Amino acid sequence: AKRWINIRKSYGNFYKVPRSQTKLTMMLEQLGMRYAGRPHSGLDDARNIAGIAARMLRDGCELR
Repeated sequence: AKRWINIRKSYGNFYKVPRSQTKLTMMLEQLGMRYAGRPHSGLDDARNIAGIAARMLRDGCELR
């Protein structure tokens, strides 16, 4: 991919939370979501991050 988004930074800016609260499990918990899959599995992490991104888009965030 030629472009990428720092989801932690975007999440913190959009929901107005400090960087210390932008760990994957914390972001999921704050959104009322559960971690799906095995911890530290790249594929499962990617799926969970995609869920966070989808929720942010539904909440009105413009991911850039």
